[in-house]
Amino acid sequence: MIPRSITSPKKFIIGQDLLSQLDVFIKDFGNNALLICDDFILDRVQQEAVPCLELAGIKACCEKFQYECTDNEIERLRKIVTTQNANVVVGIGGGKTMDVAKALRIMAMHLW
Repeated sequence: MIPRSITSPKKFIIGQDLLSQLDVFIKDFGNNALLICDDFILDRVQQEAVPCLELAGIKACCEKFQYECTDNEIERLRKIVTTQNANVVVGIGGGKTMDVAKALRIMAMHLW
């Protein structure tokens, strides 16, 4: 078997006032994004990130992360990726949200 490696996440960005610039950071990765968000940031993502993505021609679907990185949560989100035909996953929030976004990306690799 040939050794493989996965570099995940592909990009990790930290900073202030980035939601309205999200299109710049993801446009090279896809044009249909699933944005997995913590509860505390979900409204801001819908108000700031989604409009800028749509103006850039990137479809966006926001989904609230359900607090724990479990097999059930990953499967729930995988179904949304499939239903939405998402080709990029963005985690916005804390560590568990990032973990579930990374796990989802690894599980969904066969779709892309």
